[in-house]
This record gives sequence, structure tokens and C-alpha cells, in this order.
Amino acid sequence: MTGYDVKCSFHEVGNSGTTPSDKFSVDGRVRLFNVWVTSTGETDDIRTATIILKTGSDATGDVLLKYDFRFVQWANPSNNISIPGGGIVFPDGLYFDSGNGDTTFINSVSLIYEQG
Repeated sequence: MTGYDVKCSFHEVGNSGTTPSDKFSVDGRVRLFNVWVTSTGETDDIRTATIILKTGSDATGDVLLKYDFRFVQWANPSNNISIPGGGIVFPDGLYFDSGNGDTTFINSVSLIYEQG
């Protein structure tokens, strides 16, 4: 019997200076169950960012999930994607692009996934 670990990982994202990168990857086979993102919350403006998740460890992989997030300054359950039906399998790793572009809208991402 093969064992699998369910993990929760937190990633800070940003786009310049001392902040982390807009993009990150998780190596190995990944079955993604949930994505939770938070906004910078710096203004009252409604903001939109399109996150893209690809298979592999870089931007050349196939898109397996693309989602438009609309953020507001207060807590909002729409900042959470719960993936039904046993999740999405990224056979060669998971590559995450926050969609921040020139402006930081997303400042953190939490993933719940199975690896192995």
C-alpha cells in the first residue's frame, strides 16, 4: 500500500523589493484540493486578479486551473476555491502564478494538497 501525505502550505507572494515572488512551484505529483488567497487590503477598491495553476515547475506547463478573484478589503468566502470530486491532479508538479502583474493584489496563498 502506498501512503500519501495531505499537506497545507502557506506562500507569501508579491511583486518587487523585499517581497517574495508572484510565482512559485510545488515539486512532484500533486493532487490539489483547496486554494485560499488573501488580498493586500490596502484600499476600499474592488480588485481583480486572475490566478493560473499549471502542471510542471515553470510557466511552460499546461493550464489546469484558471480563476478570476475579485477582492475587497474585508473577509470574503469567494477568496477560497474548494475543488470537488477528489481535486485536480498535477502529475509533474504545480506551478502557481498569482496574476499580480504590476500591482500586488494577492499577498498570500494557502494550498491544501496531497503529494506523492
